[in-house]
Amino acid sequence: MERVLHLMAGTAVLTSATLAYLFGPLWLILTGFVGLSLLLDAFAGWCPASLVLYRLGVRTSAECGLHRDSLPS
Repeated sequence: MERVLHLMAGTAVLTSATLAYLFGPLWLILTGFVGLSLLLDAFAGWCPASLVLYRLGVRTSAECGLHRDSLPS
C-alpha cells in the first residue's frame, strides 16, 4: 500500500501543477491537500487515501510479508 500511496501522491502533485500552469492557480489547492495528507501520514501513520486503498483491498507491506512467510518453500 505504501508504494501505491506514493505513486498516487506523485501523480496528483504533477497533474495539479500542470493544471495550475495551464488553467489557473486554483489547482494548487489539490497540491496542498496532497502535501497535508503526506504530512499526516508521516506523523500519524495514515492518510485519507490509505483508508480508500484499504477498502479497495490493497494490502500493506506487512500483510504482503505475512503472506510470503506462510507460503510453502
